[in-house]
Parts: sequence; structure tokens; C-alpha cells
Amino acid sequence: MFGSVRNGTDYHLYEDISSDLGYSPSVTILAPHNTVTVGGNVTYGLLHSGEFWYGSAPVPTVSGYNNAWDEHDERLLASAYAQDDVGLFDHTVHITPGVKFLDAYTISSDAIGIYYPIGGTVANNQHFVSPTLGINYAPLPGFSVYASWGRNIKFPNIGAYYSNIAETNAAGQYVVVPVSIKPEYVTDYELGTRYRHAGFLGSVDAYREYFTNTFVNVTNPTTALSTTTNGGRSRYQGIELTLEQHFGHILVGRWLGYANYSYNQAVFTSSFHSTYAGQVSAGQPLANVPKNMVNVGLGWRLGGIDARIGAKYVGPQYVNQQFAGSRGPQDPRLHGHQHRPVRYHPAPRGRRQKREARLEHRQCLQPPLCRGRHQQLRLLWEPLSVGVRGHAVFGVWECHADVLGGVEAGAQTGASWVGTTACHAIDIERRYAARHGPARGPYTKY
Repeated sequence: MFGSVRNGTDYHLYEDISSDLGYSPSVTILAPHNTVTVGGNVTYGLLHSGEFWYGSAPVPTVSGYNNAWDEHDERLLASAYAQDDVGLFDHTVHITPGVKFLDAYTISSDAIGIYYPIGGTVANNQHFVSPTLGINYAPLPGFSVYASWGRNIKFPNIGAYYSNIAETNAAGQYVVVPVSIKPEYVTDYELGTRYRHAGFLGSVDAYREYFTNTFVNVTNPTTALSTTTNGGRSRYQGIELTLEQHFGHILVGRWLGYANYSYNQAVFTSSFHSTYAGQVSAGQPLANVPKNMVNVGLGWRLGGIDARIGAKYVGPQYVNQQFAGSRGPQDPRLHGHQHRPVRYHPAPRGRRQKREARLEHRQCLQPPLCRGRHQQLRLLWEPLSVGVRGHAVFGVWECHADVLGGVEAGAQTGASWVGTTACHAIDIERRYAARHGPARGPYTKY
């Protein structure tokens, strides 16, 4: 079949091609006692995902003939924000209120294939107004304590859309179901302290986050399609510790060492019913949230070239049941934990991967369009992963290449790796900061 009776379906093509284009303008107004920043962002993302089988090479890509699926997705993200950094008592106290408007328009289209007896398209639009407030007190040079509060939103990833195509109704007919999933909403509280002196940086913080419409990933055992649904309220809380030391110039280039630790706890705070798991009770732990995470690394920089190598330990966590969105038995092997490849910020990324700045519930290579169906290409084996980043600047262009690999030994042994490359134009604010130092008060909280 498919070109060769003898070879059958020996040749396999998996395509996952994503791209995005965006612009982030901002204006900063410097006043004697406060700094006002106004700006926004527009990002347009495209994703083409498909799986094809054939009996010889090259594998053709013919929808309705040799594809498991052939999907095209789009997402337009837009935001506008305003933030004021007010300095009081000779700038030892900073109060930072802010507000941000976010909007997302998403389209998902699938052609006829093995997973899709019919083709179709679904789309929706969602938006939110996000308020934030931060207070920072610096009684001594290099030492500060801070507190923050904020409300934010996590838009559903693309897995909440494509599974609505080729659902079955009560009569057993295949239909396209309108998207009904709601965004996740989060209220965040954080209290912490920082100390910086002579190349050393240390920080510790405690956080608590309350979620409504918590995303739950489930798999239909009949169609084998995964989807994202809402599963009630939940609470995340924990502590994070960061240590960082700049060693300066040693032999060739400048060196940096860092270590992070985080303790995390996540439970449902309301009861609900899951189609495949049955009743889920308040107090039940959430899956895919490691209790302990440790991250250590060493960085090197020479001119515009930056390289880092690091290792990560991820402690025991609950994993999902086979088809349900609720947790199953605790599994210390952790080979199902998912990472965004090579986020080399030395700050801790522990709680739900720091929520990918508190917003990415499921990590993915492409922020506008996260995958949810065949995630094996995204999975890195635990408990040890190592990454390397190459970084260079050419005029107004900044480029980097990342490679992240993981190994596991125990009941299962294996290895995997993910590589990414990207180039983008350095925006005006970053070019100004490179020449004159960073502007005060950028909207970076979320």
C-alpha cells in the first residue's frame, strides 16, 4: 500500500513547522520621582503540523490519502500596557502599579485523515484586563524586600481547538463542535528578598497562586485525540532560592555560575467530575508538578558569543492517568516531564516552570501555539538534562542556537535531544540599553 506493497508504511514523515512575527513598541517617560512606561505587543503565529506514512521515499504529503492528520493553525496575540514606577523616600521605596490588556484570536483547521474522518475549522476570540501591583523596599545598598500581587490569564493552547473537529454526536455522526473552553485565570501573591554585592546575587521568595478554570488534558480512548478542558479551581504555592556568582574574566572570557532550588505544591481546591477519571475531590494533587527542582549551571561569554551548560534535577511528581486529566500514581522516574528547551535565565524556573512567567501551563517551542497531541518530540527524559546555547549579535540582528538533551537510567534507559535556532531584530529599547544602560521600570512582571 501507499507506493510499495513490500515496504508497506516503512517511511514516516512528521512535520511540525512553526513561525511567528511580532513587534513590541514602548515609550518611557522619566520624571523626577516616577517612571511611566507605555507599550504593547502584536505577535502573529503560524503552525503546520502533519504526520504522513508511505512505502518509499520521498514521502508525499497528500491530505486524505496517507496522512494521520494535516493541520494548520493561526494565533494573533495583541496586548497594550501602562506601568508607573513611583520612587519615595529618596528612592528607597518603589511602588509599581500597572495594567495590561491582552487579546487572542485563534484558528485551527484540520484536513481529512486517519484521526479526522471529516475536516473542519474552529476559531474563537478571548481577552482580559490584567492589573498588577508591586512594592520594593531597599533599606541598605544591595539589599531589598518586595511584595507583589497580580491578576492574569492563560489562553488555551492549540490542543483545546483541534480536538473539536470530528467529534461524534449522540447519533454517532462526525461533527465540528464550537470551542467552549474558558481561559485560566490566576491571582498571584509573592513575597521575597534579594541581596547583591560584588558579583554575587542571592534571592529567596515564597509564592501562592489561585487558579480558576484550571486546564486539564484528557485523551479520548476511542478517537485517540487529546484535548484540553476546564477542571475547576486549584492552588499553587512554594518557595524558591537563587544563588548566582559572576567570576569575571578568567583566562579567556567571562564566567558565571548559578544554582536554583524550588519546592512546589499544587492541589485542586474545588471538586469536579472528569469524563474519564470520574469524581475529582478538593485537596487532590495536580499532575506534572514536581515537588523539588534543582538547577545548576556554568556560563561563559566572550564578546558577542555566549555559551552555557547546565544540569537539572526534577523530583517526584504525580503523572496523569492514561486517558484522564487527573493525576495517577506518583512516578519517581519522571520521563513524562516536559520542558521548553533551553531557557537560560539564571533565575529559578521551578513552579510550573515558573508558570513560564506564570502563564504557560504546558511548555512548548512556540509561545503563540502550544502543541498537545503528539508531544513525544517535546519530551526530555529525566532526572538529568543538559543544554548548550550559542549566541551572537550581528548589527541589529541577534541570533541563538540551542541544544537540550536528557538522559534517564533505571527501569527505562534512554536519551533524547531538541535543537532550536532563531534570529530577530534587536528592538530600539534594547539597543538603547546596550549603549546607555537599561531604562527604569520596564513591564516585565508577567
